[in-house]
Formats: sequence, C-alpha cells, structure tokens
Amino acid sequence: MRAAGEATRQRILTEARKEFAEYGLAGARINRIATKARASKERLYAYFADKDELFDAVCAGVIKSTADEVRFSADDVPGFVGRLFDIYIADPDIVRLYDRISMDGTRDFRSRGGSIYAIKVEELRRGQEAATVDPAWDPTVLLSMLLGIVRLMATEHSLLESSADGRPTLEERRAAAVRAAEKLVRPTTATPETSS
Repeated sequence: MRAAGEATRQRILTEARKEFAEYGLAGARINRIATKARASKERLYAYFADKDELFDAVCAGVIKSTADEVRFSADDVPGFVGRLFDIYIADPDIVRLYDRISMDGTRDFRSRGGSIYAIKVEELRRGQEAATVDPAWDPTVLLSMLLGIVRLMATEHSLLESSADGRPTLEERRAAAVRAAEKLVRPTTATPETSS
C-alpha cells in the first residue's frame, strides 16, 4: 500500500476507534467516521468491507497494542497491574472498547481476543508451578480478579479524585491496585491446624 493510502487507512482507524468507543457498533456511523478521517465513504469501504470488519480491525488493534505495551509475566503481576492502570488512565477509550467487544464483538472475534487472555492464564499457571503465584487460585479466576481491580480503581467514578471530600488520589488508587495484586498472587504458607 502506498504511503498516502496507508495514511488514510490509519486516519480511518483512529476516527473509528473514537466512534466505536463512544457509540458502540450499533450506534457508530460510517459517515461520521469518514468525514472526521477526511476520507470518502467509498475510500473507507475500499479498506474495510463493512462496519463489522472496521470494528474488528479497531478492536484487534487495541487488544494487540495493549498486550504489546503491557507485557504480562507471572514473575511481576503487580507491575503488570500498575502498567495497565497507567494505560487505562492515559487512554480511557481502551476500557470503553473492551466493553464494546464484550457487547458487540462477533463470536469469532471474541474467540480470537480470548487467545490473548488464555496466554495470560497459562502464564499464571507457570507462576503457580514455579511457586511465584499462589496455587490456591484458579488462574482464570485470578486473572479476572486482577483485571477487575485495575478497571475499578482506574475508572470507578465514585472513587475519582476530589480534594474536597477526601476520595483517594490517582496515586493512591494505583498503589491500592498494585498492593491488592501483590496480596492476591503471593503464595501463602499454610499454617498447620491445631488440635483443641
């Protein structure tokens, strides 16, 4: 693809990302995307066959870029939580797009996205075998809890910073998410039962 064509395609993806985050698949409008991307509808359809294909391309790009930027290792789960928190704060559209994937993504697309999730689950299993992650957890449940904690602390409006009413600051929310991850993954030493 020539440079001008690639630049147009990237503008379309950028504007589509904003549109889908705001309106979801059903509410997004190709006309708005094309206009904001300074492209015709015909040009947009030259790159993407339909709105579903454009949505899948946007979501695949977000999932891949997030996974590339926030490497997951069972040896540093709290670090992963902190880095993911930072990304969610820097770009709130990522969280909205993950919601849209859950609601609007095709079954085929969700299964492809699920492969990245499965890699993280396997990495937690590896950590359990290496005794760096508490083996008491089902790794799928543990990963869901970790992602939920990050999401809650980064996006929950009732927790958003306000100096007037003593709500936790951004730094405090990030530290709480990291601390929770540390406690969840730390292998526990079982204490022997005492007889009465």
